[in-house]
Amino acid sequence: MEADVCIIGAGVMGSAAAYWISKTSNLNVVLVEQYSIGNDYCSSHDANRVFRYSYGSDKLYTKMAMETLPLWKNLEQDSGDQLLIPSGLLLVDGDDEESSRFNRESCITLREMGVRVEELDESELKARFPQFTATHAYLDPHGAVLLASRILASLSGMARKRGVKVLENHKVTRLKADDQVEVETPGGTIRAAKVIVTIGPWSNTLRSESLSISTTGYPQQASTRSKLATRGLPTRWTQTWQTGR
Repeated sequence: MEADVCIIGAGVMGSAAAYWISKTSNLNVVLVEQYSIGNDYCSSHDANRVFRYSYGSDKLYTKMAMETLPLWKNLEQDSGDQLLIPSGLLLVDGDDEESSRFNRESCITLREMGVRVEELDESELKARFPQFTATHAYLDPHGAVLLASRILASLSGMARKRGVKVLENHKVTRLKADDQVEVETPGGTIRAAKVIVTIGPWSNTLRSESLSISTTGYPQQASTRSKLATRGLPTRWTQTWQTGR
């Protein structure tokens, strides 16, 4: 099988890549998943995830969250489903100093970036959220619930409709890079000009000396997953990926 792009792993990262490539280009894309989409081994498969602007003192993550909110809205329009439920995020101080420091730093960061955030003292917290008792709390009004399983189904479903070939229950056993990348599965070999690897902890099973060309310029201690997945991304995002922050 021939493809312009082969994406290995159909969790939220792989399915999102397939969706955006199919939306913005006419490339021939193949999405390969070793199990079914939305399986119990997939970290993307769950009822919900939290969307927030609050990331302590990390302005990069906060900025990325702010940049993605319009993208979530666009995705809802494309899918016709509600995928993000606005709810606000209440950060309540407690006995754990590290958590309380995170709350304070989140408030400071948001204010420095010109983003609205509310600081509540004990009486204000009790009046608005009587189920909580604390000396301080912070309300991030931009917090929301992401419907994780619905998002995964929407991304992969819209990718299919745009012509992406989705191969479920196809485990990739080997990658070999030459002029093209050969993606070997028990069902046959996929030859692709580019490969995107989004299989998380399974990435190291595909380590190969023939992939060294893809790792040029990255620190030797960086994992294969980081080297492959960040190639061609903006420097500020690759640094975040590699440091794990």
